[in-house]
Amino acid sequence: MLYHIGTRDMSTLEEIDVDIGVRKPRSFPFSQLSECLQYVNKMSPMEGEGIVACDVRTYHRIKIKSPSYLLIHSQTVGIKNQNNVRQFCLNIWLQGEKQEYLSYFPQYVQDYDLVENELEQSIIPNIIDEFTKLYSNDSKEFFRNLNRDYPSSGKPDQDRKRQIFTNIFHQCFNDDWLTFDDERKRAIVRNIFKQRNRDNPNKFIFEKYLSSVMNFSVK
Repeated sequence: MLYHIGTRDMSTLEEIDVDIGVRKPRSFPFSQLSECLQYVNKMSPMEGEGIVACDVRTYHRIKIKSPSYLLIHSQTVGIKNQNNVRQFCLNIWLQGEKQEYLSYFPQYVQDYDLVENELEQSIIPNIIDEFTKLYSNDSKEFFRNLNRDYPSSGKPDQDRKRQIFTNIFHQCFNDDWLTFDDERKRAIVRNIFKQRNRDNPNKFIFEKYLSSVMNFSVK
């Protein structure tokens, strides 16, 4: 369902507060941010994900999401055990929603930093180093190296790593991996780790691999 949230004067491009007869969302007469936060913190997940607060002077808008909604939402995108803090933090990283989640759950900041540091300083660099040893811009040579060092084994972790290396190769197929700077290589690996399952977009393809190498499991 579409709602009308604002009207703009097309001669000045400024927003104006007028009723043009189109359905608008429910509004609240809050005058302070603290009132907005108090209301959102008491919301149940069934009431929605939060509110959009609009400054009546500047018309600047910000989203304020309900902590209870975020917890329920997190369970729908791969977290099976909300008591597993490291899994919760990994899922935040995979979603790329660090600021959004941790602003509501500051108690997890330290745990998240540890998980992020392990990913950025150990796991991603190791994948880059291992792939670089396999790499050749000749596809036959690359796959010969891959089959030699990481043969298809039926072992989930090894086969997932094969898939990661294959995906990296395909992403740089028209370029030379060896000419990429470190940040570009890191970005490629991050994006691959954050790929979602086509059949179930709520799940990440390599979440189980990351959970395994970080020594916790996803069922």
